[in-house]
Amino acid sequence: MGHSPTSSASNPGAAAPYAAYNPHSRPSSHRPTKPIAVLPPLVLTPEQELAALVAHLASVLDTNSLPAEIDPTVPIDPDYLLGFDTRGPDRETVDAKLTDMVTETWISNPVVVFTKEGPRSREVVSILSTYGLTPAPLEIPLDDTRPDARLLRKALARLTASSTPTSGSAEEVSLPLLLLAGQPIHRTVSHLHQNGELRGDEETRQRGGHAVSASVPQAARSLRGPAADEGVC
Repeated sequence: MGHSPTSSASNPGAAAPYAAYNPHSRPSSHRPTKPIAVLPPLVLTPEQELAALVAHLASVLDTNSLPAEIDPTVPIDPDYLLGFDTRGPDRETVDAKLTDMVTETWISNPVVVFTKEGPRSREVVSILSTYGLTPAPLEIPLDDTRPDARLLRKALARLTASSTPTSGSAEEVSLPLLLLAGQPIHRTVSHLHQNGELRGDEETRQRGGHAVSASVPQAARSLRGPAADEGVC
């Protein structure tokens, strides 16, 4: 008795020699994809981190608080502060976005003052209000009623350590802290105001506001005055 050929349907394990080759098929156009290069973690300079922190806080003042697990004595993770992918597509693109972020932060907020409840902060805010600056000064209160107030005071102490004094604890920045185009003020605002180094004329207002887009560093020098690197805040 003859044996009928074994079909692949009746025997799933059987080979299908004629189906394995199709003379009309085309070579596959699929090519292995190249692995996406991942950049090493971005490391911000203190100046860049300060701009990123201000931009983060300014976006939603009432809700953008630092998480309690953040250690303010070390650089804050850029992925938390920045609104773009810090790992790609390439370093040139990331660096360009970072430069734009810093510039746009100080154009939008050329005058920033971190305050706490008390006469000194009220005095600084009052003095600044007399200059009619455009944009208006950005005030960020750091009273203890704010959940992340201590974290921010410690982070600001680290970021401005080379240019501003600290409070008695030597861990927190002394408030009020005034930033002009990202540059911390080194002398009391009242002293600069009384000496005429904070002038209320149109030139000063323009340098403190609209003209910042043309020259951010010049805006800082204009309001700081020639002797702004002396004394304490």
